[in-house]
Amino acid sequence: MQVRSRAQCELRRVETAYGVMEVVTYADDAGRRPFVILHGFTEGPDVWRPVAELLAPQHPAFLLELPGHGLSRLDKAEGYDFEAQAKTLTQVSQTLTQTAPAPILIGYSMGGRLALAMAAASPQSFGALVLISAHPGLRTEAERTARIAEDARWAELCRNDFARFNEAWGSRPLLADIPREAATLRLAARRRHDRQHLAAALAGAGLGRQPDYRKALAELPLPVAFITGDRDEKFKQLADEMHSLRPDCAHLRLPAGHAVHAGAPAQLAAGILSFAEGCKAASASTLPTAAPSQES
Repeated sequence: MQVRSRAQCELRRVETAYGVMEVVTYADDAGRRPFVILHGFTEGPDVWRPVAELLAPQHPAFLLELPGHGLSRLDKAEGYDFEAQAKTLTQVSQTLTQTAPAPILIGYSMGGRLALAMAAASPQSFGALVLISAHPGLRTEAERTARIAEDARWAELCRNDFARFNEAWGSRPLLADIPREAATLRLAARRRHDRQHLAAALAGAGLGRQPDYRKALAELPLPVAFITGDRDEKFKQLADEMHSLRPDCAHLRLPAGHAVHAGAPAQLAAGILSFAEGCKAASASTLPTAAPSQES
């Protein structure tokens, strides 16, 4: 497969109701179905560069910077509410892909939760949905309240001691097995963030602020794929649960931990491309149900 170099990517800015959002575009060709990719919390578009470069020879890839990350800093505090972030990202996606076939929306972790919200609110804007290590939402108000309090503590640390926050967030067991090169990209992404805006993004769109989307997912009129790392037990179980709600959808397990794009970028790109090919035939079942468990 031909791999496009980083020099062939383009930085674009999109004006929204809450502020200017940044997007990194690879191989922009309006004639092909694009991928719209949402990164995780504290990441940035560059973290997804290894995957985007593998996708770009076949599909344009738009790497949206999440609100509060990098230079995508919102002007109004209410723009950081969960639903407002999802609406802003949908507006950016629509602006970028208005002359193209409906894009395949791909989201990882926080980006996956926002992608699920976007697809549930505006399914006509997307051709398919890929959720990577993404949570469908907490079931009870008590769980959401507890998580809001936990995220508030993280946000406070982010505002008051950014260096300590970065060290603590990056050393969580969930992210313990990220390869060195990918860890370097993530560290560079964190250094672009403004502590106040990043804290606002977490406080507004943490898991506790997200509705339970299980019912919406079950009724979503789009092809859906779930992708998890085979060493990420929690999210494998969540994906199995979501697959039970949507048995027509695929669940791909790759040899990685939570950050699948960091641990298995080539396998992830291949799985996404296979799913995209299946969508052409109006089928969401082209991904294998499991992948070999060898280390990447």
